[in-house]
Amino acid sequence: MKNIQDITTDEVVSVYSGKDGKCCCGCSGKHTYSSKHQDIAEQLGGGVSDSTVSRILDVLKENSYTVNSSVGLVRRFYSVVIGQRLYVVYLD
Repeated sequence: MKNIQDITTDEVVSVYSGKDGKCCCGCSGKHTYSSKHQDIAEQLGGGVSDSTVSRILDVLKENSYTVNSSVGLVRRFYSVVIGQRLYVVYLD
């Protein structure tokens, strides 16, 4: 997988910010989609904000030394926990 520092917002489908230790379904946090993927946001009920996508990607880049990368059922993703908060970037 690519280094988080090499990821651009063009590759990001969505981001998540929520309580650490909880599931990522949205009950303890928020999914936000890039405007490029507004169709997915409409289907799944998430918000659309390129600035939020960029901000959360920057959070991961600023904390790259603790970022985890993985491949889920559908997408590749990167995550980091800061304090009590989990941040996830899902890629195209």
